[in-house]
Amino acid sequence: SGVPLKDLRSRINVIYAGANDIAKSDYDQAFVLARIEDMVANLRAVCPRFVILGLTNGWGNLPVSQGGTRADDATSKQFMDQIAALNAALKARYGELYFDTHAKVVASNPSYSASYVVGVKTYQVLTATVISDGIHYTTTGKSTIANARISFITDKGWFQ
Repeated sequence: SGVPLKDLRSRINVIYAGANDIAKSDYDQAFVLARIEDMVANLRAVCPRFVILGLTNGWGNLPVSQGGTRADDATSKQFMDQIAALNAALKARYGELYFDTHAKVVASNPSYSASYVVGVKTYQVLTATVISDGIHYTTTGKSTIANARISFITDKGWFQ
């Protein structure tokens, strides 16, 4: 007793992967991208509609000196640059199927983001309004992202 194939083909899959990998000391972007590609390849055969979600930089990625949880500027910068690089690779690979989560949250309400200088670079970081503990989304964050995803999927004509 499984899901009938005709029903599975009409579903929309949302892939949100890579955040836990970036937190590992042996992070390897090529490995993460290959794992995501494996997920997509397995889905495409039975469920051709999917969305790849980009990652966000929350205030937890800031250095402790700026209210975050990362030990220092170098560690903070490394995390945020890795997120930006992974997002850029996902956007390049999946194009119109890539959902820029960070940009959508900020576009919904600019006060959900603040600018911070880490080292010599300025980063847009989601605030405590949408990120509760520096990593996980608040109810506001979840509903903001859900509404933006619904619009994104509706614009593709995937909802009848």
